[in-house]
Amino acid sequence: MKKLLTTALLAATTLAAVAQKSNAAQVIYDDLQGNNNVTTLSLNKQMLDAIDTDFDLNDQTKHLKGDISSIKVLLVDDDASAAKTITDIRKKLGKLGYREIDLDDDAEPAASGKQVWAYSNKKGTRFTEAHFVVQDGAGAGVLLSIYGDFLLTEIKE
Repeated sequence: MKKLLTTALLAATTLAAVAQKSNAAQVIYDDLQGNNNVTTLSLNKQMLDAIDTDFDLNDQTKHLKGDISSIKVLLVDDDASAAKTITDIRKKLGKLGYREIDLDDDAEPAASGKQVWAYSNKKGTRFTEAHFVVQDGAGAGVLLSIYGDFLLTEIKE
C-alpha cells in the first residue's frame, strides 16, 4: 500500500511539474497583474479567429500557421518603474527556461528607441509558446504571449 501511495504521489508531482512548465510564463502575469502601472488582456480561441496572423518583422512578412489557443497581453504604462518592470520580465523569462530568439542581426535599437525581444520554448520547428517583449524609448512596454501549436513561416512576396 505504501508503494502504491508513494508511486501515485510521485506521478502526481511529476505531472504537476510538467503542467506548470508548459505555461511557466503565467507566473509573470500573476505577479504583475495587480500593479497600478500594468494592464492585462487575455484572448481565447474564439476571439482569435478574427485576428490576422500575418505580420511584419524586420521588413519581412511572417505568418503564424497552426493552432493558436490563446494570447495574453501585459501592458506596462510609462512611469518611473516601467523600464525596471520590463527588465524584470526579460530576466524572469530567462529564469523560467525560455530561450531568447535572435530576431535581427542589427543589435542597435530603432531610431525611436523601440526594442523587441522574443523568447520561446521552441521544440524542433514548432512552437507551443512564444513571448515578445517590446519596449519604447520612454520605457513603457508590452509582453505579448502566444500559446498553441504553431509554426512561424516567411511569406514570399
